[in-house]
Amino acid sequence: MYFLKYFFSFLGLCILAGGCGKKASHTLYCATSADYPPFEYEKDGKLTGFDIELAEKIASLLGKKVVFKNMAFSGILPALSSDQADYCVSAFGKTEERAKNFDFSKPYYQDTPSYAVLFRKDNPIKSKKDLEHRKIAVQLGTVEMPRWMEAQRAELVYIDLVTQSIESLKNGVVDGVMVEGCQGAIFCKENPNLEYITFKIPATANSGYRVVLKKDSPLTEQVNNAIAELRRNGFLDELQKKWMSITP
Repeated sequence: MYFLKYFFSFLGLCILAGGCGKKASHTLYCATSADYPPFEYEKDGKLTGFDIELAEKIASLLGKKVVFKNMAFSGILPALSSDQADYCVSAFGKTEERAKNFDFSKPYYQDTPSYAVLFRKDNPIKSKKDLEHRKIAVQLGTVEMPRWMEAQRAELVYIDLVTQSIESLKNGVVDGVMVEGCQGAIFCKENPNLEYITFKIPATANSGYRVVLKKDSPLTEQVNNAIAELRRNGFLDELQKKWMSITP
């Protein structure tokens, strides 16, 4: 009887404490693919960019510190599914397919939707018509970009990293590289032999970049509240002014 009495007392204390031997984590793990300036990229051996500062600020508002896991874009959602990350901040757009398996926050960044296609100066792309039957690199793991490019009857070449795609372009393996509209000037500044053309696309209810979390994550509401607060206090506006006017 004494054994049972003390056992149940101990069990009750464990439940109140959140589990025997299990401490509440003060760390959030954030998956990202740091090859996408100005949102996330490496500079002087450190991760930086719009999304990196945002992820740090969200964690701070939740009373946590953030540890980044840098990986290929195509590996981010699998990492989230397998509990290798708590959330993902990597210029993610919401799609119906993704929303079946993951939670998406309210958008934290929205602009006039557009795509840019990088090309070599000696092999120009001047219109949608020029995309037909050309080899265009798109990032593995993206959804909307390949659909748009397929509609232009281009030949898609999937490559994990944008930096690898640009090297393939410079070496003549592909004819173009598809990126977000705001990135065209950035990559061309770093690569003087490249130029770009921008194509505007229609805005939808799912437009904008969002934080991605596991389906029905307890963090989803907290992240949405944090984003709402950062919009109210002007932090998101400051991020946009800082990062959308600076090239790495």
